[in-house]
Amino acid sequence: EKKLMILGVTYREDIGDTRNSPAEVFVSKVIEEGAEIFLHDPLINYWAEMDMKISQKLPMPSAFDAVIFTVAHSFYRELDIINWIGGSNVNIVDANNVLTKEQISEIKQNNLNYMSIGRG
Repeated sequence: EKKLMILGVTYREDIGDTRNSPAEVFVSKVIEEGAEIFLHDPLINYWAEMDMKISQKLPMPSAFDAVIFTVAHSFYRELDIINWIGGSNVNIVDANNVLTKEQISEIKQNNLNYMSIGRG
């Protein structure tokens, strides 16, 4: 029953196509498990395969338990994470090597809750 913000639903960075999106399996599973989700993608406003609306407006993360970066869109790699997160205690999950080394360094310097998947 967690509130999750999924950042990126297209199949590849900076491409506005959702066919074969790897996020589909994850989104389906967390919905099945009872999570409430919010979907954001700067390139699309509708996910046809999932019949879901996609927001192009990025909300503040304070209302969510976690923000999960799934697609390495330039929009996310250029995001000022520290200003966006503000003082919230949200968990930040980089699920696909989305965040830059500089963003990760800032996150760690500010002692934010961060984890990544697939990084050495």
